[in-house]
Amino acid sequence: ARARRPRWPAPYNPAPDMTPIEIQRINGVPGFRQAAAVRRAVFIDEQHVPEDLEEDEHDSYADHYIASSYGRTVAVARMLVSAADRVARIQRVAVLRAYRRRGAATGLMNRMLADAWDAHIHTVTLDAQLQVVAFYRRFGFEDNGADFWEVGIRHVRMTLTTRQFGPDGACVH
Repeated sequence: ARARRPRWPAPYNPAPDMTPIEIQRINGVPGFRQAAAVRRAVFIDEQHVPEDLEEDEHDSYADHYIASSYGRTVAVARMLVSAADRVARIQRVAVLRAYRRRGAATGLMNRMLADAWDAHIHTVTLDAQLQVVAFYRRFGFEDNGADFWEVGIRHVRMTLTTRQFGPDGACVH
């Protein structure tokens, strides 16, 4: 029997004074179009990632996750899934500055991890910028090797596997 979906250790329970966030998944080009403005604001304008490196061929078929508040896109991410290998890769997590530490990224991660679990994914990977490694550790991700430079920003590869879930579905990292 398949274990129950894990109860992620970082639930999205915003404080009453926080802005409500709605998460949706949009596949392919329509999802990219909705995510593009936030990705541009964070990666190109704020972090100075070269424009020609920010958009790539994966955007046309990736699952794009959009966090909205009152109809405004405030945070985005994408997930690439290899069903044959049962591996998912989370990329391009970006949150507008005014919405950081308000639950948007947590909501995105919870939704992506739940979708990965429902798709019987065994391993989820991501390359975390060093300043947000602790955030991903809250979900059970573990560092997987030495840090490296990508587009002028230090990153570390992180991995979450189903071996980190106990028989009751709780995260046991």
